Amino acid sequence: LIFIVILGAITAVEPCSRGVVAAISVIALGAFLSSYGEAEFNMYGFVLVMISELCAAVRWIATQMVLHGGKLDSMQAVFYMSPASAMSLVPLVLSMERNKVDAFDTVEAAGQYWMMVLFPGFLAFVLLLVEVQLVKETSSLTLSVFGNLKSIVTVLIAVIVFGERASPVQWLGLCVALSGMFGYSHVKKRKMAVDSLAQLGYEALTDSDSELDAEAASSARDFHIQAAVLGRQAGYGGEAFDPNLAQAVAA
Repeated sequence: LIFIVILGAITAVEPCSRGVVAAISVIALGAFLSSYGEAEFNMYGFVLVMISELCAAVRWIATQMVLHGGKLDSMQAVFYMSPASAMSLVPLVLSMERNKVDAFDTVEAAGQYWMMVLFPGFLAFVLLLVEVQLVKETSSLTLSVFGNLKSIVTVLIAVIVFGERASPVQWLGLCVALSGMFGYSHVKKRKMAVDSLAQLGYEALTDSDSELDAEAASSARDFHIQAAVLGRQAGYGGEAFDPNLAQAVAA
């Protein structure tokens, strides 16, 4: 999450606001609390995890730039990424798993292996396809945020189905992470509403509106929004939108 926010701000592909930063900080805190006390700290493992997270952030930021800037669909993007991903893993497999390749000495053993990995591999392909489509429709940051939701569901299944135990601190972390996700969703919905009004040709409120008290300003904004929506429904959207005509429609 943090790497995607930083790289997205550097590359200007992911707008960064105080609301987004606050929501991401809450989610990161919840993820930390949910994993607190799970294992002993190891610097080598920590460095490997940080490198993998950085590489994943670079991949999704690059994917977002390609999908939003080109004409590729999600299926084509997966087909382009998969060969490179497989080729990058081959040297690691040969160097770290060469002592286990003898498991494929017989045709029967190889057949059992392929039958065992066929269905999980298909599920992984579908998951990757859905993730790429989500990046195309939204952003890499949204994918990363709701990827934590997948982790929470995994923890809940482990507790309910397999009888795993979670400490009160870990439950607190899950609740904090969920609250951060709800906060992020609220921020994105508000941004989408503002963008929709901008597409209608709605102009921002003038400085004189700030002199009104809070209740009057809220009522004025609600009226403008309702008038804009009614005007769009009546066929007066886009640049030809007329607030006075929308007010007449609302009446």
